[in-house]
Amino acid sequence: DPNGVNFLGGNGSTGAVTVYYNGVAKLATTSTGIDVTGTVVADELTVDNIAVDGNTISSTTGSLLLEAAGTFTLDTDSVERVRVSSIGDVSFYEDTGTTPKFFWDASAESLGIGTSSPTALLDILGAGTVDTEAEYAILRGGGSSQPCLRIGGNNTTSSSLRHAFINSESISGTAQALAFQTG
Repeated sequence: DPNGVNFLGGNGSTGAVTVYYNGVAKLATTSTGIDVTGTVVADELTVDNIAVDGNTISSTTGSLLLEAAGTFTLDTDSVERVRVSSIGDVSFYEDTGTTPKFFWDASAESLGIGTSSPTALLDILGAGTVDTEAEYAILRGGGSSQPCLRIGGNNTTSSSLRHAFINSESISGTAQALAFQTG
């Protein structure tokens, strides 16, 4: 009890039971369940169809909802990997966890790759080296027969030929006319 006399207390009229430690209530039964004051250490814990065991959180109902009152972060080895802000921005961080390299700006509905401040619907910032022909981006239409825009480069070391390409074709590879419009 609070006086430090008893370690276990009970209430005959309500059926409540309280466990004390150093005169402080730590565990109490209630009409709806239990109240715990302090930290619960358990080998496994199941709460409303959510099981927590070691480093694993799983749902027995097939869905798992993680909520945060503000910003939610996902860290590994104390390094930030993913951040979801309270306004819906999503950042995926590089290996050191200091710089977001893939960023969704929820209010502007824009995606930034290599930038956390996209200024267009898709904003790609960065430089890279290509040893063979490679596509950096493919912007696709609605289906496999719809036109797409392929952006890439070629660095052929044997002939020292370096060039970039932008072409328009269908997803199946059939060449399409490349057109530019204004207004």
